[in-house]
Amino acid sequence: MHGVSCLCVSRPSRYGQLQRAIIDFAKQVDVTKELVIVVDNSTDYAAQVQSFVDTQRSVTKDLDVQVIARPLRSQLEGLAYAAAYASQNILTLWDDDNLNHPTRLSCQITGQKQRPEAITVLSEAGYIFWPDDELFIVNVADPESPVASRTIPSSLMAYRRYFPPLEPNLRSRPCEVMLSNAAKAGRKIDSIPLSPALHFVGVTRNNLRTYEYHRRIAQERSRAVDWLKAAEVNLTQALSSMPWNGKLSVEGRDGSAFEFTPTILWDKLHPIKLTEDNSADPDAPVRTRPTTTSVTGSSLRPKEPDSK
Repeated sequence: MHGVSCLCVSRPSRYGQLQRAIIDFAKQVDVTKELVIVVDNSTDYAAQVQSFVDTQRSVTKDLDVQVIARPLRSQLEGLAYAAAYASQNILTLWDDDNLNHPTRLSCQITGQKQRPEAITVLSEAGYIFWPDDELFIVNVADPESPVASRTIPSSLMAYRRYFPPLEPNLRSRPCEVMLSNAAKAGRKIDSIPLSPALHFVGVTRNNLRTYEYHRRIAQERSRAVDWLKAAEVNLTQALSSMPWNGKLSVEGRDGSAFEFTPTILWDKLHPIKLTEDNSADPDAPVRTRPTTTSVTGSSLRPKEPDSK
């Protein structure tokens, strides 16, 4: 069996996200796996993370997680450390913002084994906007766009020999930088057509672009309502296995939506940190909450207004 090392870099303000990422990793099935978490050594965050890992080991058999404390100047530098400590032959990213279906790793590894010299990435995923509890199913497979723009960078996977070089001096958007550099170097990058319910990208804040910009792009590239209607049962089953804290609005391109309520609430986890600046993009349209229905009712059909 081909094993995989999942590389993660985290900081104290993201402890809530990291807890979910560790639980999410522990739930991955049918794969030999390890999680390598690198944190900055200037605080006691490593001890806090190690304590949580030890707690999870009491409920999850053979949980293979390393917590490494090192001086960090950038996320890419942290990923370089993580790759150096990784022991498996396949490497992938495990961003602490993201969540995955329990079969995501095993499914992507099956595709990776068929393309041993390629970097594999997904072209479709769910984008979760945590501050607004919104989920869009986003398809970025646009053949007219640069390769780094028509894939989900956080799903990057490759055999160690072909993994993109990690340049610690680069500071912004490390996943996209890695893919862009790999493309410039002539590396083969293959998109694997897996269900978008396998990988969910979390968005909590501004980065080089504003939170509102990311949300607008996600909505523009999201699946149409007819597709969501057909996929609702599968999406609901996938979401039920993940550590949510409350209701989530699953939205279509036209603004229609259904509400999903998880069967298990992870109320003992540290809250997701949402205090970073989420100021609006000046070019973003005025937003309104879409009309929703319960997932247990007539889903994705706007409610009729109450009669007066």
